[in-house]
Amino acid sequence: MRILVLVNSHLPLIGGRELVQHNLAIQYQNFGHEVCVAGMSGWWVDRKLRFPYPVLRIPQIG
Repeated sequence: MRILVLVNSHLPLIGGRELVQHNLAIQYQNFGHEVCVAGMSGWWVDRKLRFPYPVLRIPQIG
């Protein structure tokens, strides 16, 4: 199954929501699903971080 996780904040910000999203994406992959995390641009400032799943930045509409 292909799963898209929509977020408005993600790691490296640390909070309950960010950790749950990250752990869900990893567990979905462990079950054999194809996972992608997507959210508005601007929330992911440190683009040097690498995750075991693709992270897409959706451009904001002004």
